[in-house]
Amino acid sequence: MAQLVWSPSALAGLAEICEYISRDSEYYAKLFAQRIFSAAEKLTLFPEAGRVVPEYDRSDLRELLFQNYRIVYRIKGKQVQIAAVVHGARLLPEIWEEGEPPVTRDLPAQQQAGRPAAKPRRPRARKR
Repeated sequence: MAQLVWSPSALAGLAEICEYISRDSEYYAKLFAQRIFSAAEKLTLFPEAGRVVPEYDRSDLRELLFQNYRIVYRIKGKQVQIAAVVHGARLLPEIWEEGEPPVTRDLPAQQQAGRPAAKPRRPRARKR
């Protein structure tokens, strides 16, 4: 059985999400937190239950999907380290502490710095 370790940034991310949910309902914010903790706890028995994070393609960096959220974690020996809890629409390079991304995989410099890369612009059609 693996040991579960939460990073401070993962707990902070979860707290932000719960604070947002609590604006509508304290009850559902608490329920959401309980369910996230329960889902993460299952990783102690089955650390490889989550899928490999597609952005990084590393077997030790995985994610468990829960509703619209991603529980991102690393497997290090007999530890499951919860690195982040983020909404599924967020880009992962934005969640890592500056200067310490888990990997730097052929990402444009903007994304390595935590900013999304600019999309190429398409020329506009001229009106006649």
